[in-house]
Amino acid sequence: MVFKFILLVLCLSTLGVAIPLAEQMSMTQLATALPQLTQLPSPWSTVNASDPCNWSGVRCFNDSVVALELESAQLAGTLPDSIGELMYLEILNFYNNSINSSLPPSLGQLPGLQKIYLARNSLSGSIPATLFSAPNLVELELGFNQLNGTIPDFAPGCKLRYLFLSYNELSGSIPDSIANLGSIETMYLDALPVDGVLPSVGPTSLVNLQMSFLNVTGPIPDWIYQNTNLSILRLSSLKLTGTISPAIANLTNLRLLHLGDNPLLTPPIPVELTMMQSLRTLVFTYGRLGEGVPLSFYSQMSWLQELSLDASGTNGTIPDLSNMTSLEILSLSFNDLPGPFPESVLRLPLRELHLMFCGLNGTVPAALGSTSIGWLRLSGNQFTGCFLEPTTVTLCNIPDNTPSFCSCRSRACLPACSDCSQCPDPLVCPTGSTCIPGGLTLGGQNSTLVVVGPTIIRGNLNLDANATIVLTAASPSAPLVVQGCVSFAGNLNVTINGNQPLSAALPLIQYSGFCGGQKTEFQNVSIDVGPCRRARGSLQYGDTSLVVLFSDIDESQCSQVSALSVGAIGGIVAGAVAFVVIVVCIILYTQRKRIIPAFSMLRAQRRLRDSMSVSRPTT
Repeated sequence: MVFKFILLVLCLSTLGVAIPLAEQMSMTQLATALPQLTQLPSPWSTVNASDPCNWSGVRCFNDSVVALELESAQLAGTLPDSIGELMYLEILNFYNNSINSSLPPSLGQLPGLQKIYLARNSLSGSIPATLFSAPNLVELELGFNQLNGTIPDFAPGCKLRYLFLSYNELSGSIPDSIANLGSIETMYLDALPVDGVLPSVGPTSLVNLQMSFLNVTGPIPDWIYQNTNLSILRLSSLKLTGTISPAIANLTNLRLLHLGDNPLLTPPIPVELTMMQSLRTLVFTYGRLGEGVPLSFYSQMSWLQELSLDASGTNGTIPDLSNMTSLEILSLSFNDLPGPFPESVLRLPLRELHLMFCGLNGTVPAALGSTSIGWLRLSGNQFTGCFLEPTTVTLCNIPDNTPSFCSCRSRACLPACSDCSQCPDPLVCPTGSTCIPGGLTLGGQNSTLVVVGPTIIRGNLNLDANATIVLTAASPSAPLVVQGCVSFAGNLNVTINGNQPLSAALPLIQYSGFCGGQKTEFQNVSIDVGPCRRARGSLQYGDTSLVVLFSDIDESQCSQVSALSVGAIGGIVAGAVAFVVIVVCIILYTQRKRIIPAFSMLRAQRRLRDSMSVSRPTT
């Protein structure tokens, strides 16, 4: 690699170049500072090295570099300050690499720079104040790094329209100069260790505002209600106080309102909310916003597509919700809602229904099995009997590792059942396989799903943190096929059938993708290849399959063990036969005085019966 860099510099110094000398030197230093340029169609250190305009990911205009676009290119190393010599640079896109330097202050001094995408790297240090005063910068994406220090002040006239700073280590408070963002449309400030209160002044041009997981407090500031173009407002997991202002009616374009996990935000909820017909998603989870607010308040909003009120203090019986004809997600778990299962929800186009630990009772209607619900969670209630299984079933905490799930002929028993006798018919599936007609959520401590043969889950598979999935690989195909998405957070135990020869790659699970588009990892993984084999196993965790990869496979001991086992079994059988023969002989000898007369009596009785049958007269 070093030889290639030397060759690059030599080529640049000996061959004619088209771009200005300062830019040529800047690109040379950049190529040296970012050495790992793999998986590129034309690496920077080979052909046409004398003209960076021919390098991969480089765009030029009038013999000047205007764009560096190397997204997910496995770049490592640092960003040199000499990048500021690229005076005509407009776009810098090194998204999703492994760059581990600080941000060069010279970036903010480039007069034509418009877009910076450096999220998902390993950047550290502070954000140069020059970035927030760059004259033409409109998009800045720095999320998912380790940037620290405070958020710099935004200069008057700052032209930023898109700002993404989430998931960094920025501290201090959100500056009041945020009001200088007169053109901002999208702003992400999530998961930052900032504190204080939300600024009392701010921009009014926002379309998408997302601030969550911050240690900020205070009421929702008035300037937020002045963003009349606002479509997405997410202020979750904060320490907001006070109430929601009736001024929320100004947000006539609002489609998503998420104020969940704000335990100090209290009712009343303004009635103006029920008149906002653009609203599609309403989330008031994990707080007090539901206290004293009946569910009938929300049922007026027939245009809602998602209503999530988990652990919001909502109480009372669930009313008729059949007029919410657009509702696709209804989540009311962890509220006090005693009464029977709300049959009105069966008339809704629901994809998800979450009613865990609501104090519901009685029987679940059989009509539940004919709905289009794709994810159903009803655990923690007092339901009895069985119901037709439409989709996903949540497993409960069972001390003996037996999940509370009976899969019969399209039936499931909740919340727990000792056996499947309540379900009248066995599950009918293709020969040699087991079908779970819908999705499956495995949750709670000691819940275990054991797959001993080819199994199909016709929905999503969700594995909670305390659950375990046990896979017994008995064929070269994946033992578990999930036709929906997967979400793994628990444990994985893999047992390879003793008769299954080990191959370099053995499929375990096939699926369509990750739930929510986010890849999750198992907590613990164990792979058992049997007592006589030795192999080094590792997981290949891809977008659509989970495969175990084996190396250093040694099965030579298995044939010896098998031969020894056959000999041992033969010896055991022969010994057992000999033992039985000896025991029988001893019994016959010791009981001969009783056995011989008994046989004689039986023979005499048979002769008498035969003689009587012969002399019987015919009629």
